[in-house]
Amino acid sequence: MHRWKVADPGSLTSPFSRLAKLRRVLRRGEIALSNGDLDTAERAGVRILDQLGTDSIDLARLRPGELRAMIVGLELLACVRRELSDFVSCAELHQRALTALDMVPAGADRDQLCLAALLRLGEALRLLGHFPEAEELLRRAAHLVDAHHPPDPINRAMALNALGLVFKETQRFDQAGQHYQQALALLEQTLGVADLELAPLYHNVAGLEHAQDQFVQGEPLARRALELREAHESLETTGAAADLAVLGALLLGQQRYDEAESLLERSLAIWQAKY
Repeated sequence: MHRWKVADPGSLTSPFSRLAKLRRVLRRGEIALSNGDLDTAERAGVRILDQLGTDSIDLARLRPGELRAMIVGLELLACVRRELSDFVSCAELHQRALTALDMVPAGADRDQLCLAALLRLGEALRLLGHFPEAEELLRRAAHLVDAHHPPDPINRAMALNALGLVFKETQRFDQAGQHYQQALALLEQTLGVADLELAPLYHNVAGLEHAQDQFVQGEPLARRALELREAHESLETTGAAADLAVLGALLLGQQRYDEAESLLERSLAIWQAKY
């Protein structure tokens, strides 16, 4: 579940100001990332850091809006590295963003930047197999959400889902299921039962059933994820490819080999086309 976009780095005093130019660079980078143009997105992030610097002396000289722009630039680069499966560099960049956030004055915008960095860094560490560190960061993210009254339900669902993934991969299946179901309930209440944001959660619950050899129970969940993808985007995205793969694995567990092979081949073709 990824709803984070480049945050507003601060108010602008002039459309020709340095901050305005930085903001335009970040916006172009965000659009490029969403379109899968990783080279352009990476160049935007590098340009931000080249202009602002990232060592402690440079940070102390930055105005608040420029500091936020630098943090968002680090996050943009980290997201590019995540897409390229370079999880080590991804984690390092998110950590640098979190460190810089210590210099940002308290406020709602700082909390939102911090929450995004915590969730993303937690994901990168989970993908690296650093489960205790990932869990600690994701619990910090959940506490940050809950510190707001009332907590934002979508942010809370994202934190619950991220923790559920850690629990699933460390074979704490009951806790994983509880977190996934809470996240699903929050999203259904907030967004409705047919929103695309539910697709990754259905995918995750289907994956949890697969991990417990509950192949029949997981099948309708994977199919529901695909239905949502098809209704809102297409079945040619990497999200759909992941759903096709988990459905194929569930059918494989039921010894429905021909169906499983067809789905897995479709999934592979999407990944090969993208990468």
